[in-house]
Amino acid sequence: LARLIEQPFSRAFAADAQTAANTADYLRWFIPSMALQFPMMAMGSALRGTGNMKPGTTAQVGSVLLNLALAPLLIFGWLGFPRLGVEGAGLATFVAVAAATTGLWLYFLRPTTFLKLRPREWPARLATWWRILRIGLPPAVEFLLMFLYMMFVFGMLRPFGAAEQAAFGVGQRLLQFGMMPMITLSFASSAVAGQNYGARLPQ
Repeated sequence: LARLIEQPFSRAFAADAQTAANTADYLRWFIPSMALQFPMMAMGSALRGTGNMKPGTTAQVGSVLLNLALAPLLIFGWLGFPRLGVEGAGLATFVAVAAATTGLWLYFLRPTTFLKLRPREWPARLATWWRILRIGLPPAVEFLLMFLYMMFVFGMLRPFGAAEQAAFGVGQRLLQFGMMPMITLSFASSAVAGQNYGARLPQ
């Protein structure tokens, strides 16, 4: 599936052929790493729902640190690692997310863990899915709008060149970095507030 997406996407938004090739190399590993985010987020969210925010936060922070450590090794071929260039950056992300997901999975398998993974309860319950969607879809529209905005800006910048597109990407990363403290606080406070509300203890 990733191979079907990466080539058309790269050609549609890249400023030149070399940038399109680099984008496809990166997406080859980055798209599977995004797919792995789903089980990691599901496990982390379940733990947050019980008030246990440490494992999910540790997995997220650990994946970021591992990604930071692996990226230069795989991009430039340091310390005997293969020199993969842009593809190495995507591979570093995939390995980091896979390690975090595996770590959370092992946490759930511990005998002392409050929550348990029960495959017999995994079949879809459409009524429950609909209740979840009614709550989750309105906030998800924000992310859809962000995606459309990013695609619009990258499309507008395409005639100016790859450097201009990269500059916009760097600016977006700086913006996200500045928002991280607020996002962290909102994740933690919403879980605690939800617990207290569910326990009928708003005070």
